[in-house]
Amino acid sequence: MAGLVALAWPGITSIALLFVVAVWAIVSGVSEIVAGIQLRKRIDNEWLLILGGALSVIFGVLLLAWPGAGLLSLAWLIGIFAVLYGIAMIALAFRVKNFTSGAPVP
Repeated sequence: MAGLVALAWPGITSIALLFVVAVWAIVSGVSEIVAGIQLRKRIDNEWLLILGGALSVIFGVLLLAWPGAGLLSLAWLIGIFAVLYGIAMIALAFRVKNFTSGAPVP
């Protein structure tokens, strides 16, 4: 059914996809910010997780603020977001690597 709707109304489908991506980015970003704050005492440099969450929230808000421009530039926004988010998560992974290596094995 969703495929038929997408074929019949591609404009509405693209707007719906834009809003799904925007809401996903905001919800996941807020979750990462909350996780970073809660892990503050457990890991070093939790700001990288918070930074990734903030980038995600900004990305989602920009998509909601300018849906017309977002439709035209969604690929560019996703690409820029993916690169910045990936860099933040790789940096976090290197920081957390030392934390997990000293953790006891269950």
